[in-house]
Amino acid sequence: MTIGTLQKQSLRLANLHKQCFRHLPPPYSANSFQEFLRNETYFLAEEKYKGFAIARLVSEVAELITIAVDPNLRRKGIGKKVLDELINKVANAGANQFILEVASNNQAAINLYTKLGFTAVCKRKNYFRYKNFNVDAIVFKRLLEMV
Repeated sequence: MTIGTLQKQSLRLANLHKQCFRHLPPPYSANSFQEFLRNETYFLAEEKYKGFAIARLVSEVAELITIAVDPNLRRKGIGKKVLDELINKVANAGANQFILEVASNNQAAINLYTKLGFTAVCKRKNYFRYKNFNVDAIVFKRLLEMV
């Protein structure tokens, strides 16, 4: 990937992420996405301009960094598609489990993760914070098999 291509892709991801997350969690910058994409332990699944998901693989554990779907295109299967693709990528790279945190008030995401076989394992009180607003996080886990 050329530097110009990497910068354009990072900017595109940051712009979509900002549309999806104005406050909680705070949106990632284009620089953050550029660092993710440069790092071989990070994996991206993308439906260009519609949605994407990024995970980090540490040893045999994949962790969802973020997932974002254009607010105007939600409930059309894009989130499921990019997350399925991402799960396959990290499983093929050696992950045997996948974990994530989701805001306890994000019922749409909770429904998606449950549908994809994730199980809630614990709650983190006041995990997400924005000004005077706090939201608990629910930690989900799914065991993986190589595909």
